Amino acid sequence: MERKVMLPRSRLSVMTVVFAALVLTVGSAGAAVIRVPADYPKVQQAIDAASSTDTVLVAAGRYAPSTNGESFPIRMKNGVRLIGAGAAVCTLDAERTQRVMVCHAISDTFTRVEGFTITNGNIRGNGGGIVCAGSSALTIANNVVTGNSAYWDGGGIDCDHSSFQIITNNVITGNSARYGGGIGCVYGSSPTITNNTVTGNSSKYGGGIGCWYSSNATITNNTVTGNSANHGGGIYCNTSSPTITNNTITGNSARYYSGGIYCYTSSPTITYNDVWGNAPQNYYRCSPGTGCISADPLFVDPGMKDYHLQPGSPCIDAGDNNAPGLQGVDFDGKLRILDGDGDGTAVVDMGAFEYGVAAGDVGPVSIDAPPDLIRVGTTHTPQATVYNFSKIPATFDVACLFDASGTIVYADTVGVVDLGSGESASVSFADWTAGPDGGITYTMTVVTLLENDINPDNDTMTKIITIVIEATIDFDPDKLNLKGKGKWVTCYIELPPEHSVEDINTSTVAITRIDGEKLDPLLYREGPTEIGDYDDDGGSDLMVKFDREKLVDILKSMGYGDGDVVELTVGGKLLNGKLFVGSDTVEIIDKGKDGG
Repeated sequence: MERKVMLPRSRLSVMTVVFAALVLTVGSAGAAVIRVPADYPKVQQAIDAASSTDTVLVAAGRYAPSTNGESFPIRMKNGVRLIGAGAAVCTLDAERTQRVMVCHAISDTFTRVEGFTITNGNIRGNGGGIVCAGSSALTIANNVVTGNSAYWDGGGIDCDHSSFQIITNNVITGNSARYGGGIGCVYGSSPTITNNTVTGNSSKYGGGIGCWYSSNATITNNTVTGNSANHGGGIYCNTSSPTITNNTITGNSARYYSGGIYCYTSSPTITYNDVWGNAPQNYYRCSPGTGCISADPLFVDPGMKDYHLQPGSPCIDAGDNNAPGLQGVDFDGKLRILDGDGDGTAVVDMGAFEYGVAAGDVGPVSIDAPPDLIRVGTTHTPQATVYNFSKIPATFDVACLFDASGTIVYADTVGVVDLGSGESASVSFADWTAGPDGGITYTMTVVTLLENDINPDNDTMTKIITIVIEATIDFDPDKLNLKGKGKWVTCYIELPPEHSVEDINTSTVAITRIDGEKLDPLLYREGPTEIGDYDDDGGSDLMVKFDREKLVDILKSMGYGDGDVVELTVGGKLLNGKLFVGSDTVEIIDKGKDGG
């Protein structure tokens, strides 16, 4: 869901203090935000149109063959973020026609799938919901993966062929497969599986999570409960040695062996877990290691799938603070590590939910900044799109600043109220006018200001903007005859008093246009150059000459003719690399002679 928010602004002095305290992280200001269905009606079309570092934002709705004509599987692209409006309101429904999503050879860790319900995938292969193969390294976060099925591995999510993605903060429930009903890890895959609830999944081997063939997953701080299988209702290990830490593995069942953890020719590391109440036994061919307990975790209401910990739970402050894959936050976005039992020492809890106070995670996903090159006096309205990545509502400010070498010349703040989980907002700031002088480089920064933000690395996005030096340009004469016979068109260049025309690199002088990021020369000067006070104002001017015939050809190709008045922009560089531009108007005539 996206909302436009324009609220009262705070004082410049406050923002100066805030800016001084920031450690800025550069975002990808050039990245695009593509919206579904505003820009493209189908999710796959938007992904296909995206480039690396782009973000695809999918609005609330159900995307399925019977609704928007979505075709499955959806194929992810390397380096693209796919972000839904939130799992509660945004659904990718394959309607049993195919698996929901394919992630193949996704090597860029920027790639992300977040904010969807992923459902009704069905495949006579691997990965009913999502299949990740070919050494994929994306992040799958904050989704509900439910009601998917695969004939072989990974009913909900399949990690295949050396993939090592991060699977975090998802609800993985009601999926089925032969191996790994919720999550399957096969053929040398080593994903990090953390902060998920893995519940109510089923299979023959590994109802919740299954690891086969040298797949050494890191399984940390998950709640694995209510899953069923023939062998290994909670977790199944076959010729694999995963690291299993800080999990609650409770209430799972197996028809034959080990409702909790089953191991076959495997040597997993099993530490600091609560493995309790699994039938017919908690462990088979493996043993609990350091810090493991077997006790009722005291979930708030497991019948209603509320797996938060009650006060007095044995899982509070019972985990390992050095667990591999340990996240800074829990399933809800609460900070880990907290002192939940009040003994003065902060220790991480077991399971997906930390017992403590909630926190949030927000940040900009795009900014609308001025062009890279801008002329003195140009006015721009800075804008940004900000996003709530956490699972709790957030109230925060968004600030925009322009600084030159650390000196703030502009600051504005907009308040954003009650931005829900998975929501985005477009914010507009006060107008900024380039100047007063050219030759200055500014850094534009947009920063979200959420107290106790759990992920400050994504709080800022920046862009570099250069104000070009404004020169005075005079074409003499000020008429250009398309039928004239002279060889040259003469132009005089004068710079502001703080700069000298003697410092102009004459080889760079050209009739040009500004193309956002650079000067785009149309015609370089070719004739002789001279310096003198040609306008008798006491300052030095640089005289340059352009080839008349070439300039006439350019103007004709642009459609100019008799009686038209054209603005010609001349630009170039000083010896120190700074850019200058200036403009003058010339009247086009198509008869007689105009001299020069």
